Amino acid sequence: MLCWVLAVTSAALSFLRGKQLPVRLLKESRVTCYGNSTETRQCIFRDVIVENGVIWLYKTHPDAGIPRVLCSQVNQPSSFARECEIRIVSDARKYARLLRKASKSFLLDVGVALSRLNPSNVYHAIFEDLIPTIAMMRKVGNVSVDPTAMSNALRQRRWGVFITDNEGDSLLDGEIWRQILPEVAMVHPLGRAHRVRKLIAGTQVSCAHWGHCQPTDRPSGLFNPPDAALSFRRFVFHRFGIEEGVEETAHASTSTVGLGVPRVTLVQRSSTRRLQNLGEIVEALTAVSGASPRVVDMSNLSVREQVGLAHDTDIYVLVHGGALANLLWLPEGAMIVDIYPYGFYISHHSGIVHWIRKALEPDLGLGHHPFQVNFSEGQVLLDGPLPAGCVCRSLECQIHLFATVASITVAVDAFKNHMKDALLLWRMKRKYAAATTPAEFMKLQAQIVETRTMARDPAPLCAR
Repeated sequence: MLCWVLAVTSAALSFLRGKQLPVRLLKESRVTCYGNSTETRQCIFRDVIVENGVIWLYKTHPDAGIPRVLCSQVNQPSSFARECEIRIVSDARKYARLLRKASKSFLLDVGVALSRLNPSNVYHAIFEDLIPTIAMMRKVGNVSVDPTAMSNALRQRRWGVFITDNEGDSLLDGEIWRQILPEVAMVHPLGRAHRVRKLIAGTQVSCAHWGHCQPTDRPSGLFNPPDAALSFRRFVFHRFGIEEGVEETAHASTSTVGLGVPRVTLVQRSSTRRLQNLGEIVEALTAVSGASPRVVDMSNLSVREQVGLAHDTDIYVLVHGGALANLLWLPEGAMIVDIYPYGFYISHHSGIVHWIRKALEPDLGLGHHPFQVNFSEGQVLLDGPLPAGCVCRSLECQIHLFATVASITVAVDAFKNHMKDALLLWRMKRKYAAATTPAEFMKLQAQIVETRTMARDPAPLCAR
């Protein structure tokens, strides 16, 4: 009798381990895709296993077609948009071995396959990873836009984001995701195998990551659906206990239009693009606004501190860069003054500010008054001083110049006059010029590029 029981038990264990597992008892993976090309496709994979960045499907027919889909939320035909690695397994024993590996990890209800563009940059992490991912989870997971309902949905299910880019640990994994979405598991390529009931890949939007696409009223490349940025803002405020409108109302009660003293925040970067004459800039801001600005290095603050600080800011002054992500948290009527290094043209890259401002309309009207450094003296690159009177026309030169600027010297008198204009605009709240649509921006950009190409300037190149 005992031998019979042992034999049955052994057979059952062997069955459960997949050694005798019939094909008909394995749950076949299902795939539903939308869109007609790699650039526009979004696919939903049901009952799959993800291991080492690979999506494994179980199909009884080995000749079943494998869908081509980009894992990157930056869904465009470029070197940044990586194709998902998808494999089909039709052998029951092989798939059973994968199931055994996955059994060591918890089962995920909803997952997103994500290849990141620049995970160490706050702007890229929020606008190209977090917002699109939450929008996709919201859409496929039937999650309400209400912040409370969204928080409850995150707690009631097991959510996961599968990193497929092999970039390792970064700011995205560390601070932003853990502070904003601690319920979502981050699964790296070399992590454990996971079984996923519903996995999403692709964005179903053919756009560059700066939103150069239709519809033109809002850049749906970053914000799809169009209210994704606003709903993300409300969700973060809810999560951090920030009540929208309270701080603005309290501040407005202590001032009057035309006489108000703004809350000014000045960002000093910790590495590249540092303000070399910071003291003079602080004195200029104090003289113009009537109060000393708060000087901060955002890299020293937690996500919660950055959100709270931005929401308590009327005029946000910074060198153009990743700290522009904090535009999402500014109060109604706030003004952005981003400083551009000499040789780095506003027309080439201020589109980011326009896209964020456009995405927050009409709920949130933000102003933009950029400042261009117009002389080369005192501008320093990582490899030495900037050549006097240099020019930088091509996109490659612009990118190289921007990445290698080590410190920036600002002409104090010109900056002071610029801030007087900014203060006047801020005091005339809701009088700001509307943000440029992607179509309008690209048209203007093309005109400026054509003008630069035709120019015959003998000045030396800033960088090659």
